[in-house]
Amino acid sequence: SASRSGWERVGPIVRKRAFAPFPKKACREKLGLAPNGPTVFITGASQGARTINEAMVMYVQKHADQFRVGNWQFVHQTGENDDKMVRHGYTNADVPSVVMA
Repeated sequence: SASRSGWERVGPIVRKRAFAPFPKKACREKLGLAPNGPTVFITGASQGARTINEAMVMYVQKHADQFRVGNWQFVHQTGENDDKMVRHGYTNADVPSVVMA
């Protein structure tokens, strides 16, 4: 429905194939992550996103203690050239992650 400003609110448009095929806990376990706790999904993905990938590695390393205390875990899509660097960053920070190109 239209608001007073004339703009119509539209919910997220997501293909049905993009929805998780199992409950949240089962999906996390399938990825090798803990079934509970906060999980951050980062889509750095393309070549132009190197700065996102580098910034996340620096941020996770700087705040690793807080992420570990809070049981945070990350799923990070990096693109073809950054996966090793990003994986190394999470490993050095000892923060659970799944990193994929």
